[in-house]
Amino acid sequence: ILDARIAYGVAAPIPIRSASAEAAAKGQPVCTDTVEAFSQAVLQDIHPRTSWRAGKEFREHIAVVMARRALTEAIQLSGGEL
Repeated sequence: ILDARIAYGVAAPIPIRSASAEAAAKGQPVCTDTVEAFSQAVLQDIHPRTSWRAGKEFREHIAVVMARRALTEAIQLSGGEL
């Protein structure tokens, strides 16, 4: 993976990019371990809160799932395979 970027609009007080996730994927081989490391690394940068709409834990779970899906889709759209 030459470069990967991901940003969240509602996982912190202001929209943020996840530098930790981006660093976890950059220069790594295209494989499921890299995708998993990327998706888990978003938790280092996001700061969701509990509200009446959803709990912090649920928001963290969704952020990880969406990061995993986004990187997997990007790999497939660029012609790669996992």
